Amino acid sequence: MPPAAWWPRFWAQAIILVHAQDGTLEDLVGESRAREVEAHLAQNKKNVESQTKALIERAKQRLSQFRSGTLPARLAEEFTKDRDLTSGFWSMYSSTSCPACGDPGAILEGDNVVSTSLEGDWSDGDMDDYTSWVELTVSSSYLSCSSCRLVLPGHEFIEAAEVETEFTTIDHDVADYFGSEYGND
Repeated sequence: MPPAAWWPRFWAQAIILVHAQDGTLEDLVGESRAREVEAHLAQNKKNVESQTKALIERAKQRLSQFRSGTLPARLAEEFTKDRDLTSGFWSMYSSTSCPACGDPGAILEGDNVVSTSLEGDWSDGDMDDYTSWVELTVSSSYLSCSSCRLVLPGHEFIEAAEVETEFTTIDHDVADYFGSEYGND
């Protein structure tokens, strides 16, 4: 495989690790190679934007062909089946509007919790009946739409499609986020 085919993607992943350790590109490669790596990063961004646009356009085209009856029979049969296109890998999810067909039932998935907020409520004003939960802000890692069959397989694709890069969900197991000693005064 030629280096131009994999260097941009490699550096896109490497820079994530560098930033996670509060480092800079120059710390990793030195100032003399930083420009070369920045060029690879720019190329990767262009590649992701191009791939995202192609995925969205293909989903729009296939859905249009299906609706007009011009989709090849083999592909049309796939559109008639209920298919779960979720990854099955991520544990948290939320609905969003599909960037290809506009269906509000597209699914965003992720596991990386960006922030948490402890929430609570007394039912009907009863001071003894307090319910608490955690509102989680999660980084979007995967998007799928069962209507047009669009799949965006990573955060960078979701960002390029201008879909929410984070979503909010609720977890009722407060101890998972604030420790088992929470509330034990």
